[in-house]
Amino acid sequence: MSIATDSTERLRHARARFRRVSIAGVLVTAGFAGLSHAEAGVRDPYRIAAEHAGLAAEARSVAAIHQHLQHVLNCLEGRDGQDFNALAGDPCGGSSALATLPNSSADHVRASKAIALARVGITLHHMAPSHYVAAAVHAILIENQH
Repeated sequence: MSIATDSTERLRHARARFRRVSIAGVLVTAGFAGLSHAEAGVRDPYRIAAEHAGLAAEARSVAAIHQHLQHVLNCLEGRDGQDFNALAGDPCGGSSALATLPNSSADHVRASKAIALARVGITLHHMAPSHYVAAAVHAILIENQH
């Protein structure tokens, strides 16, 4: 990996960490103000998974793609999920998007499809197929936003 690519990945991760810290601050503030999470603008695990799928699709190394796809799995399945891997990082704090979505909802179906593809993506070893799978996971998760 080149130094520029490594620096870009570190910057991308730093920005994601900053957003999570900012969200945590909003949660604390909202708790004192008596606001609900939704009113405070707190994002749910599904949206965080979609964000990490986008980061995977933009990543410039197979290792970075794998890491972000694992974050997708961690957020969609949660701490009790079959594919949960705490060592890869857990941007959703153990929360599960699947647990919050009604079983018959379109987002639940999308999340299930994204999980199946992300499982494939983390096993790939070449950039092109890894990138295409990450882009497909992202497209599935943001399908309802278009």
